[in-house]
Amino acid sequence: MRPIAQVQTELRVEGVGQLAVGVGGLVAALAIGVPTARAVVPFAVAALVLAGVQFAIMTRWLRGEAASAGPPSADAEVELAAHTVRRSLIKLVLFLGVLVLMVPLGLSGVFGGVVAGIGAVDLGTSLWLDRQEAARGVTVYREVGASPFSGGRRTIYTRPTSASTLDT
Repeated sequence: MRPIAQVQTELRVEGVGQLAVGVGGLVAALAIGVPTARAVVPFAVAALVLAGVQFAIMTRWLRGEAASAGPPSADAEVELAAHTVRRSLIKLVLFLGVLVLMVPLGLSGVFGGVVAGIGAVDLGTSLWLDRQEAARGVTVYREVGASPFSGGRRTIYTRPTSASTLDT
């Protein structure tokens, strides 16, 4: 079995980072002289569209899986929070690299909106997951992907919160 990581850690780090990269894209567009309306409107549209897609696909899937997830095998290794943060930051470096390539093309505002929309939904999902974990007395985990760029649809598990605090 692959190691498992707390979903909350992934969602929070990636959500905050994606929002920061996204807003950075908007700021970069304005800094290179893109007129305000031509920067802000595409940013907002891209953010809303991607937030809708992210919510419809990933958040619904995660909510369904988290509600019915069972415990991992007894020998499941829990990834250290620091490793989860590092793995999540690697994804953000990719977004940042693409953003840098978009600036000279005048597309950093649009790309920033895409990334910010995804980040906003990740943070919203994190808040929902906080409430669910507290209400159920569990911590939600998912398998660590084969690479830092693995998609979010990985096997979900839950463990009693009391067992989770022993892992941190």
